[in-house]
Amino acid sequence: AAGITNSGNQLQRHYNHVEREAILRAGRAAGGHLTRTAQQLGISRTTLWRRMQEHGLTRADLWQPR
Repeated sequence: AAGITNSGNQLQRHYNHVEREAILRAGRAAGGHLTRTAQQLGISRTTLWRRMQEHGLTRADLWQPR
């Protein structure tokens, strides 16, 4: 069971990394415009804000490389 838990944790970390990078790429492509970023990702603006908070991202992160 420990192997399954460890695999699940690794998968979650990988998913979080991929999601964070997708938000950053979409946000930069949209010039930091949150509505366009959310549309590009296929999520609502509210969901985008929530996910940005979960990943420790701010609007400024969408304008410049980190």
